Amino acid sequence: MLADHHHPDGEASGPVVLMRSPYGRSALFGTMAALMAERGLQVVVQSVRGTIPALPAQGIRLAPGSVRSLMRSSLHAVLRPLLALGLAGLLSTATRDAAACWDGWYAEIGGVDIRRVLDVAEWNPEHARESARWGARIHALLPPGAALSIEWDEATCESDQGACGAVTTIAAGSEDLPAAFRAVAKVFQVPAAKVRKARALEPTLYTVQIFAGSKRRALAVKGHVAALDAGEHGFFVEGGFPATKQTAHVLRDPEARGPHRVIVGTFLRRKEAEAALVGLRAKGFGGYVRTLPAGKAIDEASFTKMG
Repeated sequence: MLADHHHPDGEASGPVVLMRSPYGRSALFGTMAALMAERGLQVVVQSVRGTIPALPAQGIRLAPGSVRSLMRSSLHAVLRPLLALGLAGLLSTATRDAAACWDGWYAEIGGVDIRRVLDVAEWNPEHARESARWGARIHALLPPGAALSIEWDEATCESDQGACGAVTTIAAGSEDLPAAFRAVAKVFQVPAAKVRKARALEPTLYTVQIFAGSKRRALAVKGHVAALDAGEHGFFVEGGFPATKQTAHVLRDPEARGPHRVIVGTFLRRKEAEAALVGLRAKGFGGYVRTLPAGKAIDEASFTKMG
């Protein structure tokens, strides 16, 4: 998997901290790593999905005090004391239960990853559709080899092949993805015909349905999936980060006359859903791949800033 190596200037060895995440290697993870490197540690931040390009092999060398110049404008002043507090926790020997650092949703679509912060976060299929729609459209605008991380109030372009050119950050965040689409098209001077083609993209989402029936039985099946730690999230995750989130969800028929469906994961490609189904069958679940149905998720865990 791809990884970034943060270390103090002139020091290529020493105590090592390994951070592994499916949510990209920039933003909070990158800033935390830079803070630790400034304090003399070797820090490796590894992507466990392998879609975000690595920085150059020599890693990031930090001169004393230089970390402040690396902190993106999206990390508002109010977050900086929290990062310092988190660093103190990482460097201590005490162990604590994991808790959410932020609440919202995260999606990874090709070379585009999107993070949106919400006051109350619970899995919502419409959020998955929105992230896939605009993630695919924005991805279609990027130069080959470029990757874009969209979060809070800005987007950051990354490439180890120079694909981003002079573009590093774009003043358009995840709160308004149509605006981010327009900003990306403008910054990269995308031809109008290509912009129109990208805007028309509407990805088909797939899931694995393992049950359809009564609400009571559907909720029981969902609980069984969680108890066995079965299933995969796919490209989209919503809830508290890094708190544990369930892979199975119960969808109620939009007209309230049909069955309650238990679905597991949300995928951009049918083959990915089929691979997830193989894993579910290995744990005793039946089912089949279908497009993500309409409906409202019920009995979802809510994550808020209060815990």
